Amino acid sequence: MRGGRARGTLPLRAIMAGEVLDTAVVLFRERALPLLLIAAPLQALEQIAVWHAGAPLLDGYAAFTVWWGVIATVLACDAVIVLLLGAYAGAATVPALIGEKVGHRALLKRTRPLPLLATVLLPALAAWPGAYFGLVGLIAVSGFLGLAGVALVIDRAGWPFGALGRSIVLVTRPGLRGLFNRIFGFLIWLVVRLALAIGPILFLWQAGLVANGYLGDWPVLAVWGLAGTVSCAALACLDAVTLIDTRIRSEGLDIALRRALTNGTDPAAVFVHERPRGDAPMQVAPQPSLPPWPQALVRPSVPAGMSRQAQMQWIQAQAQAQYQQAPRPEEGRES
Repeated sequence: MRGGRARGTLPLRAIMAGEVLDTAVVLFRERALPLLLIAAPLQALEQIAVWHAGAPLLDGYAAFTVWWGVIATVLACDAVIVLLLGAYAGAATVPALIGEKVGHRALLKRTRPLPLLATVLLPALAAWPGAYFGLVGLIAVSGFLGLAGVALVIDRAGWPFGALGRSIVLVTRPGLRGLFNRIFGFLIWLVVRLALAIGPILFLWQAGLVANGYLGDWPVLAVWGLAGTVSCAALACLDAVTLIDTRIRSEGLDIALRRALTNGTDPAAVFVHERPRGDAPMQVAPQPSLPPWPQALVRPSVPAGMSRQAQMQWIQAQAQAQYQQAPRPEEGRES
C-alpha cells in the first residue's frame, strides 16, 4: 500500500486535477479493447443522428441554425454515450484498485444493463433540448447527472432516481470539485478529438474523396466517430476516477478499503454505499473500565531543604507507593 496504492494499479489517495486525467488514462489503457468495442456502435448511432440533424448541409455557406443543430446533437449524444460507458468503467475501477484480476466479460455482467438503461432515460431525454437551447441545460444535465452510470455500478445505488441523486451529491462536493473535473476533462478530450480528426479529414479533402470544406459526407462523419470513440471511452474512465476521488475526500473510502484489506474482509463490500438512517439510535462507544480507587490517600509531608522539582517528584513517588499498598473497596468487603 505504499505510495497511495492498495495492491492495484490506481492510486488510493486524494489526487489533483491533473492526476485525475493521468489515472483515467491508466484505467483506459487497461480496459481499452472492451471500452472501444462498446463505444464504436454507440458512436455509429450518433453519426446517424448527426446526419439526420443536418450534417449533409454543412459547408462554408450553411446557416448558423444548421451548424448549431448538428453541434447540439453531437454534444447531447456524447453525454449519453459517456454515461453508458461509465457503467463499464466503474465496473473496471474496483478490480483496478484492489488488484483483482477480472475478465472483460465478467466485468460486462457487473454493469447492470437493465437498471442502466432505465437510469439513462431521463438524462437522454433532457440532453438535446438542454444543448440546443443555450448549452446551459446540457451542462446541468451532463454535469450533475453524468456520474449516474458509475454510481449505479460502484456504489450499487438504486435506480433510476437513486443513482441520479447519488450523482448530484458526489458532483457537488467538496466545492463542486467533481463538476469542475468533468468540465476540465471534457475540454481536454475535445482538443484531443479535434487533433485526431483534423488530419484524416484534411487527407480526405486533398485526396478528392469529399468536397473541399465539406463536413457532412459519410467519410468525414466516420472519422469524427472514430475520434469520438476514443474520447468518450476516456471520459467514462475520467468519471469513474472522479467518483473514487470524491469518495476518498468526503467519505474516507481509502481508510475503509485499507482496513478491509488488512482485516481480510471482502474489499468489494466497502464500495457499496448505504444511506444513513435518520431513525437509527446513536451508538455510544463503551468506556474502558478503570481500576478501583483506594478508599483514602494521605498527603505525605515534604522534607525540608528540597527544591520544588525534587519535592514534586518525592510527593509523586510517595503517592504512588500509597496507591499500590492501600486496600481497594472490594478487598475491604472481602476481609
